[in-house]
Amino acid sequence: MGTKLPNDLIFVGDGITKIFFVGTVYSTAGSTSVVYVANVLQVVSSDYTYNNTAQQIQFVSAPAIGVEITVVTGRLILSTINNLSAPEFNKLTVLPGV
Repeated sequence: MGTKLPNDLIFVGDGITKIFFVGTVYSTAGSTSVVYVANVLQVVSSDYTYNNTAQQIQFVSAPAIGVEITVVTGRLILSTINNLSAPEFNKLTVLPGV
């Protein structure tokens, strides 16, 4: 089995833009985003909102010019070569959205 952590999404504030497209990072299982602006954790609903349908985060106030915005992907990708060869009680079960 192999594992991979996707890179976090990094944006840079321009003092004007409030909406950032994050793609499918959080579009499944009703996940919530984890966002930092200048290494300060942002609070969903207070500092920003996440639109699952549009796959966007929208800040209440545009991040300042040059400030780094980090959207933590929060996903772990697992891949198996032959899961049928694993003994019955030696398999990994992953539940969606948990």
